[in-house]
Amino acid sequence: MGVPWPMKKDMDEIYTAGISGALCHRDGRTSEVPKDGYGSGGLLGGKKYVLSLTFNAPKEASDDRFQYLFQGKGVDELWFPMRMSFRFFTMEARRCLDARHPET
Repeated sequence: MGVPWPMKKDMDEIYTAGISGALCHRDGRTSEVPKDGYGSGGLLGGKKYVLSLTFNAPKEASDDRFQYLFQGKGVDELWFPMRMSFRFFTMEARRCLDARHPET
């Protein structure tokens, strides 16, 4: 699961342009310590974001590790790649809002 292609394309274009200094100062590493600090060069510290998601499944479908599809992974785990994109620019996560299909 991920974002639709048009959104992914926009993100790639924005993030690629932002690497030059608008969103981050390189990737956070320095020549003095090249193996430390990867992902800490973001310039958006203090900015917050929220993911607002909808699922056509009851909450139990992701909370129960014995369920077939989500295997007990919650929203934060399912959207980990998206969260890492924002974290790369040092943005702060707010609680994820997820709407679930009501039980029938």
